[in-house]
Amino acid sequence: MSPNLSLEFNELIYSLENLSKDHRLSRVFSQSSSEACDLTLWLLEVEQEYRLLYSWIIPRPTRELNSWLPSYSLFKDKKFGSQYKFHMHRLTFQHSGHTIFNLIKKLCMGITLEAACKQLALNVPNKHKQFSFAKSSRKLPELFAVRPTIFIKHASSYWAQVDILRPISGPNEVVPAFLGSLVRLKKLEIFQKIDGLQANQSNELSKHCLLKLATETGFDFCGVDSKRLGNLEWLCFPAADHHEKSKVKIYFDSPAYTVTIDIPSDTFSKDTQITIRCCLFNGREVSLDHIKTVSTQEPNRSASFTSQQKITNYLITIWLGGKDTKGGEIWYEHSGSILEGINWNVGLGGRKGNIVSDWLKEASKNKKISTQVEQAQNIEQIHYEKQRSIKKYEHSPWLSEGQKIYELVSRLFLPSSGSLFIRNGWHQEEEPGIFTFFKWLQSKTDDNDINKALIVDPYFDVSGIKEVIARVTSAQAEYVVITN
Repeated sequence: MSPNLSLEFNELIYSLENLSKDHRLSRVFSQSSSEACDLTLWLLEVEQEYRLLYSWIIPRPTRELNSWLPSYSLFKDKKFGSQYKFHMHRLTFQHSGHTIFNLIKKLCMGITLEAACKQLALNVPNKHKQFSFAKSSRKLPELFAVRPTIFIKHASSYWAQVDILRPISGPNEVVPAFLGSLVRLKKLEIFQKIDGLQANQSNELSKHCLLKLATETGFDFCGVDSKRLGNLEWLCFPAADHHEKSKVKIYFDSPAYTVTIDIPSDTFSKDTQITIRCCLFNGREVSLDHIKTVSTQEPNRSASFTSQQKITNYLITIWLGGKDTKGGEIWYEHSGSILEGINWNVGLGGRKGNIVSDWLKEASKNKKISTQVEQAQNIEQIHYEKQRSIKKYEHSPWLSEGQKIYELVSRLFLPSSGSLFIRNGWHQEEEPGIFTFFKWLQSKTDDNDINKALIVDPYFDVSGIKEVIARVTSAQAEYVVITN
């Protein structure tokens, strides 16, 4: 700590030091040259001013230390309607986690990347060396805060959840991660505090950058992971081997009634206590939820769990504790489903061609929707036959019978259709109401499960049949219109 710096800054550095001592993140703060890491910076450049869009420190196999990979421009010379040209870059540095941490602390002082590298006797990157976290150390606490370590699951754990409920996830598809972060505050200022940039132009810039970040990192920056914008994150995967594969192996018998969890003998020290929780599901209900303790002193570090009902889904959690300690802390969690069959629909191609109408020709003059209009002129109808399936095993009778009654109830108590109120006039110049209606109807009927569509409209006429319903995709559905 320095007496010449503000209390807020000293507290932030103190929090960073504590983060570096967290044993769950030890791999990405290691001093060992054999445990190299990548520091990757994604930067937005505005007239030679650099803004951090996102950064991570992740384990990598040993490479040449103290080296900067060639800078890569993700886009350049984009103007977005302003007098400035925007550039987006990726910059990667390879070294031990401890050295990278020291470099981060130097950048927290408000100095440039070039100055920080020189002070630590590190190689200086050829480009973007003027990047800094803040203009001064006093500004840093206004822009960043340290978030203590959190546990995040692998991305596929959350596929069935809607964005609003889904937490952030790790980049590895099979193992969870521990994450510590230097969180960017005032995230909106990354795109907004640019002279002469209007709100709509700022939105375009934001969209462009977030799309690039999503492609680069694999994170959902256009959705739930947007909260990571501007952050610097340390990601550690203790349950992964050097090839980023899971150390924990999960096996099922066939058909699936028993699951076995196997952990390699060299994963933990001899005094580690391993507690394994196995939660098994039959349908959406829990059929078994047991805990077993495995000692690392035992030659066989595996545990098996057997359910009286067929396993359809599972959740495996592993906690670690010391020999003489009570309880433990989470180390691994994985959930998934058992594939028992495949359902599919056979689509038979029908009418295909191009239908040109006067109202579409008129609408195509509007450049904003000209591409959509062009797509609307091309039609391709498909008739979906009854769903077929391949099943390896028969479902439990209560599951198959439950599905039948659920399908009946779904037909009896229909959900809201998601109706649309068309504010534009039928022939409005901005976007004709008839075109808005057509897009809405097509979105509702472009589904292989649809069998009937009911339209109640007192103004629907023959032209609506010719111009709108003739263009829908699903040909197997029945279209009923109630009108005056």
